Amino acid sequence: MKNYFILLFLLFSLMVESQNYKVMTYNIRLDVASDGENTWNLRKDHVAGLLQFYQPDILGIQEGLPHQVHYLDSLLIGYQVIGQGRDGGKKGEQSAIFYNHQTFDVLESDTFWLSERPEKVSKGWDAQLNRICTYGLF
Repeated sequence: MKNYFILLFLLFSLMVESQNYKVMTYNIRLDVASDGENTWNLRKDHVAGLLQFYQPDILGIQEGLPHQVHYLDSLLIGYQVIGQGRDGGKKGEQSAIFYNHQTFDVLESDTFWLSERPEKVSKGWDAQLNRICTYGLF
């Protein structure tokens, strides 16, 4: 009988504490004219539709140019975005993180450069372009 109550207590504890979050990452691909029939203007509504369908609690994107990040930010109601461009501020591609601000609070976030000087806009010794990483502690 005692084992039965212990098992019930454990199951109840798991049910109370269990939480489900949807986390998604998506390389939206930067907007370049050479993409032809796959240019951003022809695929942006499909990208937005996928995001609105899945409604991730946290979404990390790669290769987002400022106007692409702005477009997604305008569509993702209830989300906020963290990150900066690889050339500083809103310049250059971003590895932005969108998050549902009703579910999460950002405790800490930053963008750093994958180089010998990660705290400022910089390029690694073997890179052709600035490389960045954005993180968030929620």
